[in-house]
Amino acid sequence: MKRMIRGIADALALLLGLNPNRRALAVLLAVAGLVALNWFSSATMMLMSRQPLAEPAQLVVGLLGLPVVFLVFLGASRRMWMNLRRPMVNVVRATERPMPSAGLIVFLPTFNTFVPKLPEGLKAERWTAQDLIRALDAPAPDWPRILDHIQASNMQTPLEAVRYHLEAGKLRDVWVLATANMTDEKGVVVRAGSADLVKAFERVLCEGMGWRVAVHDWRQNAGLIVPPYNAQETFAVVDRIFREEAPRASLQADEIVGDITSGPVTLTAGMMLACALFGRRLQYTAADSDPTAGRPLEQPKPYAITVDETAVRRLVLQHMAEAPEPDADLRYEVTSAP
Repeated sequence: MKRMIRGIADALALLLGLNPNRRALAVLLAVAGLVALNWFSSATMMLMSRQPLAEPAQLVVGLLGLPVVFLVFLGASRRMWMNLRRPMVNVVRATERPMPSAGLIVFLPTFNTFVPKLPEGLKAERWTAQDLIRALDAPAPDWPRILDHIQASNMQTPLEAVRYHLEAGKLRDVWVLATANMTDEKGVVVRAGSADLVKAFERVLCEGMGWRVAVHDWRQNAGLIVPPYNAQETFAVVDRIFREEAPRASLQADEIVGDITSGPVTLTAGMMLACALFGRRLQYTAADSDPTAGRPLEQPKPYAITVDETAVRRLVLQHMAEAPEPDADLRYEVTSAP
């Protein structure tokens, strides 16, 4: 029943050109329209009866209510017609300084050092993932040295995404999406994933930086490891975080933002779709220069990605309406090259 009501509300919002998250406004307009129509019908019957008017004010309200609601409807649906005439305007926007969030989803990359970013005294030390793990497992970790290497690696991006929302005083929960190892048919690892680095990343956040955040990872939830280059699995995991994990952390969906940086392109696509199609918040965190060519800013900037999902849906509907019908007589023949 709830699903049916929500579907009707979404359909009304879509009809009015509103964001589906504003379905309450669509329902309010629909109810106001029905009430105004009832009043208009009563006022019309009153006029047609040719009886003395006992309630002139009621007659005026009944006659004017429906046109007023209709004008409000036209105003609310104006965006829809504009989107149909200019379908590609402002579908996706990127703006600096995203709204601070209590929840953050990040991809954890494999560890890769950018030598030009290392301080002069450390340029001869290009660490691998195992070097980082050994440094953290030392009896007394050399945190200044470790953090220099972290800041000179691709792990800096998710770190700065966490920093941004934490310094705004909002961040409480971080979901870390790691990738599994890729193996061949014999089970030999041909490409290492980032799952083995999750504990290292958590220690950098909580011990090295001294940040107080709850880190959710595969050790508590095996579903947070995604196969590399699997957009569908990433889509499902991110969707589950918003639908199931967020309530467990006492968070609403609009209190969580997904950061699409640091993952392979296919994983980025999976997160982008899981957020954009449902009006969820997105961001990316980028430096101003290529880290392989020169030293970028110490703190890459987060940018909010705003996707007008209503416009996207209308584009899809418009495309379906304009697409030519398939030719039933058309035949395809596949031939091999000589």
